[in-house]
Amino acid sequence: MTSASLEFPLANLPTRLLDLIRQNRERVSVGLATEAEAQALIGNVEPSKPIKAHIDRWHMVAIRIRDTGQASFHLVGWTSLFNSLVTSDVVVLDRDRARVETLNSTYQLGEPQTGEPDLHLVGQVAHALRVWGINRRYSLGVPRLD
Repeated sequence: MTSASLEFPLANLPTRLLDLIRQNRERVSVGLATEAEAQALIGNVEPSKPIKAHIDRWHMVAIRIRDTGQASFHLVGWTSLFNSLVTSDVVVLDRDRARVETLNSTYQLGEPQTGEPDLHLVGQVAHALRVWGINRRYSLGVPRLD
């Protein structure tokens, strides 16, 4: 295998959330949630709810469906040194951003990160877009990164 053959796949590897959508970008966008979008989710997470996991070094990701004007928000981050996840839809982000309630679970939150997620977390979002059927429904051309 030559170095030229290695460069082609790496050159096309998405390193940003925006780059995950390869087709029909006018219909769907994926990116970091804005501060205004995050603020709209602020509320009180019931303290008695059981915590499923601790998410550290997290980012809030927005999936915006332009056809309908709807958006869903998800956290992507690390649950341990080697394990990461993408949450279901965020329902409430606690005022102090120490906990989040999603459609399916409640999580304890560590420190948020700024800027684009690392390549592994971008790959987690790509996987979620395919598993959740968003890639197929809107013919987005999301590449396989797993």
